[in-house]
This record gives sequence, C-alpha cells and structure tokens, in this order.
Amino acid sequence: MPYDDYDSSGNRRQSAYNQIYWAKEKNWTTYESMCKNRWIKITKDGKSVYAQWEDCGPFFYDDSNYVFGNSLPRNQTLNNSSGLDVSPAVRDYLGLSGLDVVDWQFVDSSDVPNGAWKIIVTTSQVDWGQ
Repeated sequence: MPYDDYDSSGNRRQSAYNQIYWAKEKNWTTYESMCKNRWIKITKDGKSVYAQWEDCGPFFYDDSNYVFGNSLPRNQTLNNSSGLDVSPAVRDYLGLSGLDVVDWQFVDSSDVPNGAWKIIVTTSQVDWGQ
C-alpha cells in the first residue's frame, strides 16, 4: 500500500492519527506501526484472498487519499498506475498475470475467515534501530 505511518526519518507522521481510521483503537507505542500487519481483502473476478499489509509502496509512501479515501492512486504513470503490490502467493491464488485490476478493502482480523492466509500470521513490527 502506498502509505507509511512513519516518515523517512522513522518518526510517526502526526497526520496518521487523523488519516488512519483505526488509529484511535488503542495507544500505539513508538515502534508499533498502525499499518503493518493490518488485514486486507483482495478480490479479482469474484474470488477473494486475505493478506496482511507488510510494507509500503509502490512508488509512494504518503498517498493517504488513495489508501484511506476514495481517490485514485497518486501514481498515474508507472506500472499502469499501480496502487497495490501483492505477494507471489496472493498473485497465484487470484490467478493474476502481472498488472491486473483488483478490488481491495481493509478488514478487521476477527472478520478474516479460515484459509491458507492464516497459516502464517505476521506480528513483527518495524525496526528503526531499536
């Protein structure tokens, strides 16, 4: 996803508290990302897969209007205006062939059904040289 709740210096963006709609769910520690490990449902042609948000990109790291709003990705030139990178496992499960169009949405962990995506659930956090 092209958004990071930390800036390039490793400091949390103050705007993250207003942009990320689940930011007020808890008190976040300095080294606890509000984004990393969040669950996303990705759908292509009626088939859905669930995946965790692991890193930022493609190409932008502050595209909150796309990630948390209703805007198109700021990236309008590279890789057919890509707004989401997926893992090889997600690609294969959905039968993606490269630069495909998918729908995606955030889902709460309690709404993630059983499936291959729950075999390994990531809980690691960012490491800014702690």
